[in-house]
Amino acid sequence: MFADARTAPIINRYPLRYWARLTPLPGAIKPLALRVMDAIGLGGLRVSLGVGNIMSFGTRASGS
Repeated sequence: MFADARTAPIINRYPLRYWARLTPLPGAIKPLALRVMDAIGLGGLRVSLGVGNIMSFGTRASGS
C-alpha cells in the first residue's frame, strides 16, 4: 500500500527530426520532408510535446 501516491505528465523533448520520423506520412513524402527540414536547419530544433506519458510516485505507507 502507498501513501500520498501521485501522478504527473511527462513532457518529452526531442529534435523536430525525431518527431517528424514518428508521423504517419506516406512513403516518399517523409524522407523528403526530413531532408528539407535538415537542409533549412530545423531538424535539430528541440521541441517539447506532451504525448500522453505519465509518471507515478508515492511513499510506502507505514505498517506495510
